[in-house]
Amino acid sequence: MPLDATAIEFRAVSYGVNGRPIVSDVSLRIASGETLVLLGRSGSGKTTLLRLINRMLVPTRGEVVVDGVVTTAWDAIRLRRHIGYVIQEGGLFPHFTVAENVRLVPSLEGWERSRVQERVDSLLRLMSLDPAEYAARRPRELSGGQRQRVGVARALAADPPILLMDEPFGALDPVTRAELQGEFGALARRLGKTIVFVTHDVREALLLASRVALLVEGRIVALAAPAEDRPSRSASLCRRARAARRRIPVTFWSFFADHRAEILAETLNHLALVAIAMVIAILIGVPLGMALVRRRALRAAALGIANVFQTIPSLALFGFLIPIPLIGGIGRRTAIVALVVYALLPILRNTYVGLAGVDPAVLEAAEAMGMTDRQILWRVRLPLSLSVILAGIRTATVITVGVATIAAAIGAGGLGSFIFRGVALVSNAVILAGAIPAALLALSADLALGWAERRLKVI
Repeated sequence: MPLDATAIEFRAVSYGVNGRPIVSDVSLRIASGETLVLLGRSGSGKTTLLRLINRMLVPTRGEVVVDGVVTTAWDAIRLRRHIGYVIQEGGLFPHFTVAENVRLVPSLEGWERSRVQERVDSLLRLMSLDPAEYAARRPRELSGGQRQRVGVARALAADPPILLMDEPFGALDPVTRAELQGEFGALARRLGKTIVFVTHDVREALLLASRVALLVEGRIVALAAPAEDRPSRSASLCRRARAARRRIPVTFWSFFADHRAEILAETLNHLALVAIAMVIAILIGVPLGMALVRRRALRAAALGIANVFQTIPSLALFGFLIPIPLIGGIGRRTAIVALVVYALLPILRNTYVGLAGVDPAVLEAAEAMGMTDRQILWRVRLPLSLSVILAGIRTATVITVGVATIAAAIGAGGLGSFIFRGVALVSNAVILAGAIPAALLALSADLALGWAERRLKVI
């Protein structure tokens, strides 16, 4: 595209929410290769104009044109992959390495692996980051300035002709900010990209811009080229379990030795009840939690109903279920239904909290890079939410191991059969034959899932 060609054009663009204008009647042409800085106070409409360019917002009136095509005529995914996007702290995906962050869009575009690797290495070097030292690091292992460099590298990865930058240096300390401003100015001149840069810092605007557009209350009130004077520039439970075993009377060991096959069979039966119930609860709770993120109006009702069921005492819930056709009766079926009901709330709640709690900056970055909703869900939301979701599964599993002991009261078997038999016989040894394996199952599940939860936690 020739240097003087128009890369982006706003044609009498207005945008508002619920009748409240945010930008009003903006007409503006941005030439290919220029760096336009949108300058203004918070709430003046700077970021709104930026998001109108990559169709993360659609004008209420008027139209935005990118490379000669109205944004509403573009496929939204193709448009966003045609435009690089950088925000404060880079909006990096914390569960990706530096290299994985940078290579994301080229990979989505189907580039050959060798070409992707070559591009990642060249961009990291361009950003003064040695690939051998930084490619395998996670964002949390970088300084603020390094994260911002990676954010710029990611935005440039697919070599887009247009770059949008939303206060990219706003969260940095003054020294790092000044350093990156100098590097950015040189980089902009070298690459020749069309850049739209948002800031509220007058000095930064004058330092970096080809032209500055001053916004006040959603309107451009001044548009001019600045002066050219720019400076260069994160086993206790096991020990307790072993100690508890040492305190058990000899009569227990005698009972255990005489009934070890029966205890093992009921332990396996108990595990089967828990496993079946947990699989069903996960298959219901996780998708339902995903749905609540999209339909938040249903959140209170769904979580409220689940909370009501969990509030009902466990033995009473078994009693309520027994008379119900199809799912009721005496035996394993009713027990599994009750266990599923008890496991649902923590899984449902944590799935919703985990997915809804993903950093909005990360989601904005993903959307701006042209990731589809499905890609954002599977490659961003779910990986970042796994530790929270697993915490809910961990809680549900421990609850289910405990509640499953009551299943013996309705003929479902399990370790509760020893507890109820011991109560009837007034025998501590028989009670402990069921209670200790059940406690060990709960502790083991808690330790294993707790370890997995810590491993999956990325920030």
